[in-house]
Amino acid sequence: AHHFYEVKKLFLLNYFVLLLTLIPSIYYLFYLKRHKRFWRLVQPFKIGMLVPIVFGFFMLVGFDRLFILFHETF
Repeated sequence: AHHFYEVKKLFLLNYFVLLLTLIPSIYYLFYLKRHKRFWRLVQPFKIGMLVPIVFGFFMLVGFDRLFILFHETF
């Protein structure tokens, strides 16, 4: 039961971070659009597309070990 409490706290923290960063993110997107600088998002999106592939590879190779390491870390 304690594990579920910790997971709930992590979800609540995630929602808090979302609410905290939502308005600055929207402002930044409008800024990029107004100054025609959407191209600045290309590189971060390229990196962001690789992250699930890398995690997927590690999970495919050894999900059990990755799961245990994740839970030992957090």
